[in-house]
Amino acid sequence: MRAWKKTNRNGRVRFQVKVNAGAKGDSVRMLAPGYYQVRTSAPPEGGHANRRVLELLARELACEVAALRIVRGARSALKEVERSP
Repeated sequence: MRAWKKTNRNGRVRFQVKVNAGAKGDSVRMLAPGYYQVRTSAPPEGGHANRRVLELLARELACEVAALRIVRGARSALKEVERSP
């Protein structure tokens, strides 16, 4: 695992998220700068886990859910998420 965080010209920050969908509970853990592990009890089917991941990250990062979006890995356990300023 390597620390990874990228900021573009518009001030948007991208970071990696490892997701464990269907877990017993919900939790967010920063493993390294720019690399999070999110466990959610939401099922991976129908985008439920992705929505819950964004909700949990928004709470952890103290921002609105609308400020976050998955830019890569929507159907994968390893995702790239972008946060708008």
